Amino acid sequence: MKGLRGLFPPFVGGRIGLGLLVLRAALGLGIAVHGFGKITNATGWLNQPGHPAAVPGFMQALAAAGEFFGGLGLLVGALTPIAAIGVMGTMIGALVLVQLPSHNPWISSRPGGPSWEDVGFYLFGALALMLAGPGLFSVDAALFGRHETSRDEVALPGERVRS
Repeated sequence: MKGLRGLFPPFVGGRIGLGLLVLRAALGLGIAVHGFGKITNATGWLNQPGHPAAVPGFMQALAAAGEFFGGLGLLVGALTPIAAIGVMGTMIGALVLVQLPSHNPWISSRPGGPSWEDVGFYLFGALALMLAGPGLFSVDAALFGRHETSRDEVALPGERVRS
């Protein structure tokens, strides 16, 4: 397990750690719920009656696993970088295979119209968690060492790190 410690930046506590917990909970729960229906029919969730999907079954299963298990990992902060990669891979696939070919805008100009706003939320939220780490309030922090960073060691834009 010591080899996995290098995947994580310092586990930040305080208000920033709470913020990461809130982001992980919202992002993880949301994408896991999206993935739950897919994981129950992992190799055929894109198929329509009488019309098999163009995406092979094993790729559908990878996407379902990325959403469901990646979401659960983000939710509790377990193997967060790996979970984030699973979510990002699935969202990049949704963006490239569905949203962009359909010429959907990032944000629809009409309420309820097609857009890739939700895909973007999950994609960029997972990227943020992969870069920032899960924070102190996570399974990762409990398993891989609490090398906590206090608020005084984290510089925000325009601030200097206090020594």
